[in-house]
Amino acid sequence: MIVIFLSKDEFAKIFTNSEDMIRAVADLAYLLGVSIMSGVAVGSGWQVMVGNINLACVYVVGLPIGIFLGFNQHLGVKGL
Repeated sequence: MIVIFLSKDEFAKIFTNSEDMIRAVADLAYLLGVSIMSGVAVGSGWQVMVGNINLACVYVVGLPIGIFLGFNQHLGVKGL
């Protein structure tokens, strides 16, 4: 996770030369880090806790905020 945070501007250059895509990957690198930590927790045997946290976060927090930011504030994929 730390490697992705430190190399977020360079990470996408491995796969593409498009500056727009490189910026998009750098902007979304924080979400990738959170996803990695979730996978680590599941791999550590905390499936039930991670599942409950994910359900609460997605439906109680993420969905309403994502709809608001993605559609009302016109942030597109960053808002979602």
